[in-house]
Amino acid sequence: MTKEERAEKWFKNIPNSENINMEKKVEICNVVARWTAIIFIGLVIIEFVLLSMVNNGSILNYFADTLNGMSKDLHGIGQYKTLAIAGVAFCLPLIILPLAIAVTFRNKYIKSKAENYLYRK
Repeated sequence: MTKEERAEKWFKNIPNSENINMEKKVEICNVVARWTAIIFIGLVIIEFVLLSMVNNGSILNYFADTLNGMSKDLHGIGQYKTLAIAGVAFCLPLIILPLAIAVTFRNKYIKSKAENYLYRK
């Protein structure tokens, strides 16, 4: 996806966004994407720090022990695919909350920046 396609997609639900030129949309999207990534990564780090503090990281140790136990029982070509799917299944719940918060932030921040630009114009 090009920057222009991303800008069109992100500005699709913003009222009066057709009054904003493409250069400004791309500029706004670049800023928003940077902040969204920072927020997502920061929330994931905070989540893992908090999980490691609970019972001295016993939850994370349980996940690792479970995956290690699975690797002993699996043999053959599908071993790595199965372990990858299991790892994603364990990590997915930890990723959903930061992702939802980051996407919500992105939508609100784009709307705010677009309104600021339209009112200043």
